[in-house]
Amino acid sequence: GMFACRMATATLLAALIFASVKPYLPPDEDGMWTLITVTMVVTPVAGASIFRGLLRLLGTLLGAALAVGSQLLGGGYLALAPQVFIMAFFNKYFEQELQYAGIVNIVTYLMVLTTLA
Repeated sequence: GMFACRMATATLLAALIFASVKPYLPPDEDGMWTLITVTMVVTPVAGASIFRGLLRLLGTLLGAALAVGSQLLGGGYLALAPQVFIMAFFNKYFEQELQYAGIVNIVTYLMVLTTLA
């Protein structure tokens, strides 16, 4: 009912916003992450959607910063293995406290780290 309508509206708005800024983005940008973010963040309760969006932002910023910091410390994949282990362990061990931000944190960390390495 209402949640399906909210999800469809949010996805449509995200697609329209992306389409309006696409001319200013690199040619290979397809907007996939915009739509994935909307579908992952929107919940049946508006306040929960806002909170989840903030957790996603926090997780993304922290994961990216930690990945860049790890890369600046140097080393290839073998040197980074202990850091990846620590990040995965920390995020899983504190899963209840970190909630959604922890999941986004480790995914962002690994994506940025593998891009930079």
